[in-house]
Amino acid sequence: MTLIQRTTADLAAILTTLLETDHAPESILYLGLGSDIGRWNNVRHVLGSNKLVTIDGHRVSLTATGRALAREIEAAIPTTTKGV
Repeated sequence: MTLIQRTTADLAAILTTLLETDHAPESILYLGLGSDIGRWNNVRHVLGSNKLVTIDGHRVSLTATGRALAREIEAAIPTTTKGV
């Protein structure tokens, strides 16, 4: 898996998780990425620089843009996994 593919998968996982929970501590999201600080820092940067989340202290919450993207990702998953 390339870095771009890994980051894309990580972003999808984090966004859809936040869609279900509304917000989460950074530590939980970091643990979800296998406790890999490099992966978390990369994903954190992409999420923040694209205004997909806000980070207040260590609490990560979706923005309206992030929520819309998470819904698009979630809507695409059932159509791509049918019959698997």
